[in-house]
Amino acid sequence: AVKRLNARNFAVKDMDRPPMSEFHAMLIDRQDRDVFEFFVTETEAGITEQWTYRTDLFDRETVEEMTRAFGSVLENIVRDASAPLGSITSA
Repeated sequence: AVKRLNARNFAVKDMDRPPMSEFHAMLIDRQDRDVFEFFVTETEAGITEQWTYRTDLFDRETVEEMTRAFGSVLENIVRDASAPLGSITSA
């Protein structure tokens, strides 16, 4: 069972590289172990995602499907940023 979800969105400013924004989320179980976490980073070159997960809980196909669904949600948000949150789908 999941104990908590930590999430944060922040802008990164570094003199040695172009500005970027990053979203980080992590699920923690009741034993304070990471269940999975992901980073989404946006730079001038585009958006990248990085997922890490517990292989004893998730298989690769499940995480790949979660990645596709998350990408669809992001695309729907970008398509209509004024849409109510409840209307955004992963389809």
